[in-house]
Amino acid sequence: MMVAKRSYERRSQSSSPPLMVSMPASPGGGAFKGTRPRANSSSRFSVESMPSTVQRRRLNQYSVHYSGMTRKYIATITRTVDDTNRPIQFPFATEREAKKFAKAYTPPKMLGLTSACQICNVRFDTNQRNPARRGNCRNCGVCICENCSTRWGMRMVPRTFLNTAQSLTVRACKSCDWLSNAFCMALIQGNYDDAVKLYETGNVNLRTCFADINGEAMFPVHCAVMGGSVALLSWLVDGHCCPVSVKRDVRTGKPLSIQTSAERTLIDIAMTGKKVKVEILRYLIVDKNMSLSDTKATGLASRTLEALLRAGVTMPAKVGLEDDDDDQAAHLIHEIESVTSGTTIDDACPLCCERQMDCVLIPCGHQICCQDCGKNLKKCPICKVDCSVLRIFRQ
Repeated sequence: MMVAKRSYERRSQSSSPPLMVSMPASPGGGAFKGTRPRANSSSRFSVESMPSTVQRRRLNQYSVHYSGMTRKYIATITRTVDDTNRPIQFPFATEREAKKFAKAYTPPKMLGLTSACQICNVRFDTNQRNPARRGNCRNCGVCICENCSTRWGMRMVPRTFLNTAQSLTVRACKSCDWLSNAFCMALIQGNYDDAVKLYETGNVNLRTCFADINGEAMFPVHCAVMGGSVALLSWLVDGHCCPVSVKRDVRTGKPLSIQTSAERTLIDIAMTGKKVKVEILRYLIVDKNMSLSDTKATGLASRTLEALLRAGVTMPAKVGLEDDDDDQAAHLIHEIESVTSGTTIDDACPLCCERQMDCVLIPCGHQICCQDCGKNLKKCPICKVDCSVLRIFRQ
């Protein structure tokens, strides 16, 4: 999914020590305004240390019905705008998708402003008319004091949770803040059991972003790919209908991955790290029919294909490479299938150590690599001049 160029700003937290806050563009195409940095330490975000003050949110009314006129299932949710309940409707192809969407996007009931904080039980000073002293958590609806609240970026809760008077940030209780951090940590660590237990609290959002993970805003599906757990990714996508794509490539018809704020796709994330996540790649490309060429890094498509083939994954007839990559893919498949252990290559390319040096760089004429590696070079490593590749044939 294509997104605009990112911009970054700084915003301090009102109830916590000052931290740098990245405010990049949304993976969904909008701006991540007022986002909050993700905690770095995982020691205090285990399920065993879950706060006892977590209160399950109570949702507004929602319903799902079938429309014979449109032949679609209609999800109707109740949204509060300027203290007025307004129903809004969304069409879906299946009943299951409509129900999952309605549950994810129906906002919680905002509990009335009580005389005491519903987390710390500190009584509010009713003699002072200062509305900032108390308010509702926008994620779960409880009434909290300033000491028990923090600020979230508006993209950390579904848009239907907001009303027209909201600023770039929203109030969230520290219990929901802990749950959000712990759930993000469980996804990145590939901890399936903890992620499911945290979701069962009822206050975890599966379709909103986590802000500032190493300077990058990501959705839960990105974090699951980073954690390398196919079970977690399938739980999000197949179990809860979390989207991995919102548009298709006009040329290939393949789904295009949702992107992080740094324009990285799910394929990009699966190919990074100390070890290539082959099972994740197989799930995305084979099971979800995603395109190999849907990557940010140049040349990553062929590397992805190579990783899958070397792992013995059976590829479909069309793997989503663009027309220009067909020859390279065929050559790569032939090379992998013909390689046997103990094979020695004369005049091996010093870059890949897998193919012969079969090209020269022009105009300088240096012969230092194979044609496939040479295509990724913009300048000659020896004389530093701009270059292109000319293939040579040996007798």
